[in-house]
Amino acid sequence: MKVSLKQRKLENGMLSLYLDYYLGYSKDSEGKIKHKRKQENLKLSILRKPKNQVQKMRTSKL
Repeated sequence: MKVSLKQRKLENGMLSLYLDYYLGYSKDSEGKIKHKRKQENLKLSILRKPKNQVQKMRTSKL
């Protein structure tokens, strides 16, 4: 199993963080590979481009 921390861009200029679990793969009856993945939202958002010192300090604490 492999776990990755990934991010999505939100419309308001922030980034949403989530975990992506890769659980392997399986083959169907035709021989095609189907990847098994699971995603878990961490409910954490960070600023994509902090503009001042207060915003920079706030994002570094996360």
